[in-house]
Amino acid sequence: MADEGDVTGQPESPPVACQSGIAPPGGDPAGDFRWALARLVDRGTPFSLSEVARVARRSRTLIGYDGCDLPDVRREVLDGIASVDARRPARPRRDGGAPTVGRISDLEARLRRADSRNAVLVSRALEAERGRLTAERRLQRLRERTRGASPFLEDPCEPASSGKDRSGGFEADPGPRDDHGEEGSEG
Repeated sequence: MADEGDVTGQPESPPVACQSGIAPPGGDPAGDFRWALARLVDRGTPFSLSEVARVARRSRTLIGYDGCDLPDVRREVLDGIASVDARRPARPRRDGGAPTVGRISDLEARLRRADSRNAVLVSRALEAERGRLTAERRLQRLRERTRGASPFLEDPCEPASSGKDRSGGFEADPGPRDDHGEEGSEG
């Protein structure tokens, strides 16, 4: 298995005792975890319970949760993790230093302004919606009052009124008429 820092992809050399002198994995699970812990602490880079289990070639469930099979080893591993984290220098910030009170207050003010702008926009959107609904209701009442009076006021999406066409409300041609201009009966 290649070490994480090894970019050659070559298999790692067989485990050897680290500086602490603890034997490599292969016997007792607690001993395997202690060997892996010592190796990772010697390395000095941050690690986790899962990584200790991986290096020890054991299941992380043996040390991975409260009430596990090896609570003493779990405590040792957690102490080891804390000791490496404590030795590790704090990450430098991109802006060069800790955030100042002024910077924080500036960001809070910008957030308040953005919230205020959003509130104004929401208010305008609601007012526009109310105006649209009012206009829609007025148009509907106008259509109801003038139904059939003008084809321009009728809703183009509705079918034509019964017996009337869209050209001014006149009825369609009723059929043949006799010579005197009256409707006649055929037959």
